Amino acid sequence: MKYRFQFILGCQRSGTTALVKLLNQIDGVILGVERFKYCQVPRNELFSPGHFFSPSLDETNLLMTDYYYELKQKFEQQRITVIGDKNPGYVKKIPAILEEFDNPKFLFTIRPLVEVAASYNYRAKRVRGSWPA
Repeated sequence: MKYRFQFILGCQRSGTTALVKLLNQIDGVILGVERFKYCQVPRNELFSPGHFFSPSLDETNLLMTDYYYELKQKFEQQRITVIGDKNPGYVKKIPAILEEFDNPKFLFTIRPLVEVAASYNYRAKRVRGSWPA
């Protein structure tokens, strides 16, 4: 099966995760959340079902086991046409992504800077331990 690859980019705390959750409600769409955070450039073969649904700590700090289990269930029940990932860091990797993937699509989120700062402050007050991540 050939997929269309979709990458979600934007400043941290700008709504990229919310956009992924919304897009994952569409039949045929599966998007990860910083699935390949530690990879220099996400490669095409990393999106194979055997790999994509099994996050590891050498690729991301967000294992999200239940999240990827649900995506795998969706994959097994539907014809998936779009697969991808969201990571604010992909902004710096656009040229390499364009070389690696056949006609990838990019969605950018934009949020006013004051709202981004307020979101950082709100999150920092809610999270125990060291943050930002």
